[in-house]
Amino acid sequence: QRQSLKEKNLFLFLQYMDAHEPYLPPARCRKLFTQKRASGYDYQELFDDLKEGKRTPETHAAITHVSDLYDASLYYLDEQIGELAEELEKRKLLRESLLVIASDHGQSLGERYRLGHGATLYPCETHVPLIISGPSIPPSRVRTRTTNLDVLATIADFTGAGRAPAGRSLINEAVKAAANSFTAHREVYSIADYTKIFPAIAREMLISPSGKAYIANSNKEGHTVSEEVYNVDADPEMLHDVSNADDLVAFRARLAALHSQEAVLFNAQETEIDNPAIRQMLKTLGYLN
Repeated sequence: QRQSLKEKNLFLFLQYMDAHEPYLPPARCRKLFTQKRASGYDYQELFDDLKEGKRTPETHAAITHVSDLYDASLYYLDEQIGELAEELEKRKLLRESLLVIASDHGQSLGERYRLGHGATLYPCETHVPLIISGPSIPPSRVRTRTTNLDVLATIADFTGAGRAPAGRSLINEAVKAAANSFTAHREVYSIADYTKIFPAIAREMLISPSGKAYIANSNKEGHTVSEEVYNVDADPEMLHDVSNADDLVAFRARLAALHSQEAVLFNAQETEIDNPAIRQMLKTLGYLN
């Protein structure tokens, strides 16, 4: 089996669910983090309590317990990723492979009295780990803003598959970072459109190269109901809204331009995908309506 793997390229995608609710870490991991209080918590009940604005000692204790379980689950997940790396090394595949560790979303654990993900675009839900290791990639920390779209671009660059339709390869970014060369920030866009789960909530976030983040909150009819602006460099947790008229006008115009570009790209992608099986798969993943 090892010989056959060496003779051909292999793409392996593993999705770990250990850090996703319900949090069920092994007892040995749970003991490292959890406390006895609120051990009988009900996740959905806590979610509903926070949504309804309940602020009681019991609620705070339950949030602490959920956070402890989450940390214990992450600890267990770290162990599993370590075992994967050890197995790849044992098969002499690790050093010649591109290993990417990422997350599709973060998690609110009581911040702003919210629980879960999909309802906000604040850092606790959008700032996720992204670790890339492979030959020709020097140890470094890329300081410019990145997105998960960069994963596709990095894989395309590493395999020589050509330029990806979106994102930026982080291989060169890592080389520059190792040489202490900083690449300027670029514009970053995020969206949380869970109107089926969270009625009247659709949020978009645009972070400018200068470090200002704009969040537009829309209702199910598509009308903007509120706007926020944050200085993410000075206020990384995005706690202090610094909205002003000039910023709002500029961000509205830029977001409208992005919508126009997205419509053209989306329509082109729709017409190119004529395989029913692929279309259904993309719908399941949320890439097509």
